[in-house]
Amino acid sequence: MAVQGQLATVDNLQRRGFSLANRCCLCECHEEDHAHLFFSCPFSKHLWSSVLQWMHIIRPALSLHQELSLQVSMPTWRKHWYLISIAAVVHSIWTERNRRIFAQERFSHSALLSKLKFQIAVRMHMRHSELFIASVQAD
Repeated sequence: MAVQGQLATVDNLQRRGFSLANRCCLCECHEEDHAHLFFSCPFSKHLWSSVLQWMHIIRPALSLHQELSLQVSMPTWRKHWYLISIAAVVHSIWTERNRRIFAQERFSHSALLSKLKFQIAVRMHMRHSELFIASVQAD
């Protein structure tokens, strides 16, 4: 839904007739829309940049659509790692946004990053286990 711009961000809700103050609850300095949340917001950009650095990809964070377009030319294993990482970060940003709005709670950058690294590592392990089992069964 994030890729298609279908999440219920403030700008989408305003277009549907809801009267809401349009402020990003992550950085509090910009209007909330998909382009800002994924990955123009300083908070989300820093989180994604930290994950990129952990993956040994040294470059600035790009927009979500630009990031997704880069995976086309990657080797298969790296593509899986990259897409799993993007999905985990997008989910984490959306969850943190909702936690701040609806529960008035917030996680620190370091807590979110630790949680993300663990989630990505588990998903990669599961993915490679599935590929290994599938290759063994194919023989």
